Amino acid sequence: MEAIFINPRVHTGKGYYERENVPAVATRRAEEVDREEANWIADCLRLELQDVEGHIAEMTACRDEFKRRLNAIEQAERKRQEAEAEKKRQAERVEAEKKRQAAEKKRQEEQKGLRRERGLYAHAYTFHNEDVNENFDESVSCIAMGDRATLMVYDHGGYSYTEGMPTGLYNKLHHRGANQPKPTYVAMGSMDRWYVRYDSGVSQWNNVPNSLTDAESYSAGMPGFRPGP
Repeated sequence: MEAIFINPRVHTGKGYYERENVPAVATRRAEEVDREEANWIADCLRLELQDVEGHIAEMTACRDEFKRRLNAIEQAERKRQEAEAEKKRQAERVEAEKKRQAAEKKRQEEQKGLRRERGLYAHAYTFHNEDVNENFDESVSCIAMGDRATLMVYDHGGYSYTEGMPTGLYNKLHHRGANQPKPTYVAMGSMDRWYVRYDSGVSQWNNVPNSLTDAESYSAGMPGFRPGP
């Protein structure tokens, strides 16, 4: 018994041995353990890196998608704002055009009123044929020709004439007062003959050899003159 306690047997999994005879357990060197652990850690890190890179790819794709959607929203908003701005500009142009037309209409009406009030001053000096053509329009109510002169009377009471108009007729038309009747019909002939009728029904003439009734009988109540005495 004493001998057993002094040198007891041990079981090593391969049999019983006395302590003095227990074989040495095989152990690995520290550098082998460190290399294996380092390889394991490296493998873990590689897996972690792959996982992180996968997350990065997913986040990058999400970021790109968010940017695409944001750009689409911002572009749509810009187009909407541009359309609103263009609509506003168009409305402003329409309003400005309406104001311009209203102002132009008012100006024309004012000028028309002024022409009515001072029709005796609304005349033009048409010394050449092209001037006659230029001043002849739909507002001409009467045109008279005699010798070298051409005279046009307008609806508003104004007139235009070429060189050679009889002096007496010129004075009658040119020196009318603003409130005096306006000419509606004029006839001219040779030998300084002329006839003018006003909107009041009053007539004036010069160098007409016959009576006014005879003069008016030439053409349905509208006297005219033929060449010669």
